[in-house]
Amino acid sequence: MQAYAILKQRRMTPEKLVFVGTESPEYGWKVRVEIRRLGLESDVLIKGQVAYEEMPALFQHALLNIFASECENCPNIVLEALAAGSPVVVSNCPPMPEFAGDAVI
Repeated sequence: MQAYAILKQRRMTPEKLVFVGTESPEYGWKVRVEIRRLGLESDVLIKGQVAYEEMPALFQHALLNIFASECENCPNIVLEALAAGSPVVVSNCPPMPEFAGDAVI
C-alpha cells in the first residue's frame, strides 16, 4: 500500500489498486485504516470475493498482478494470471518460484 502511495505522489496515474479475494478478519481492518491514513480512499478498491468466471477479465485488464501469499500449496491464481499475459509479481516463498519459474518477478 505504501509503495502505491509513493507511486501516486511521484506521478499522476489513473490506475487503481484493486484487492480481490476473501478479506481476512485479522488484517482487513488494518488495510482499511492504512487506506484512510494514506488518503487513498478514491484510489484503492476492495472487491472482496469475485466470481471465478470474472477472474480472467480482471487478470487481463490489470497492468500488473500481485500474488503475495506465503502459504500456498498449488498457486492456481498465479498460473491463471500468467496465462492472461499480464506481468505477475509473487512472493519468493515455495512453491511460487517452482510454479512460476522465470515468468514472474
